Amino acid sequence: MKKKDETEHVDAVFEDYTGKKRFTVEHAAHPPMTVAAPDENSAMVAAAEHAGLRWQSYSYYAYARVWALN
Repeated sequence: MKKKDETEHVDAVFEDYTGKKRFTVEHAAHPPMTVAAPDENSAMVAAAEHAGLRWQSYSYYAYARVWALN
């Protein structure tokens, strides 16, 4: 059981994903965020949407980094 201060913080969720995979998405123009998503690409899409951007924009996906947390 997790203590209250150990609860998992997620900034964004890909659609209605309920699995346990978590990714960090980092972009130079935006603060890093933790995303619940089934894979790296989905995490990038969810992070871009959360930031109000289009993930298809070269200025976003060319400079975004994604890595798995678990």
